Amino acid sequence: MENKLIKSVSDNLKKFKLGAGDRVIVAFSGGRDSVTLLDVFCRLRSTFGFILEAAYVNHNLRGDDSLREAEFVAGFTADRGVPLHCRSIEHGYWNDNPGVSTE
Repeated sequence: MENKLIKSVSDNLKKFKLGAGDRVIVAFSGGRDSVTLLDVFCRLRSTFGFILEAAYVNHNLRGDDSLREAEFVAGFTADRGVPLHCRSIEHGYWNDNPGVSTE
């Protein structure tokens, strides 16, 4: 499965002509899917020469679990040399601002 996934992503990068100097920012939640996605891009960045970064939003909805998740995300990206862009939403923001978009 791993080689098929890497080949599939690689084929798509070629299709869209992603290459040296292009910037890829992976939305990284720390969940299984985004860990896999970021890992695949880490494996392919030297082959394609793109600049890899990650973005993470801590919504602070799960107390200590949110903190642990943020720490995992920071450690995972640091271990792989991937710059991380973080945003933290204050606890209770969504309750105080229903229907508000961050756009």
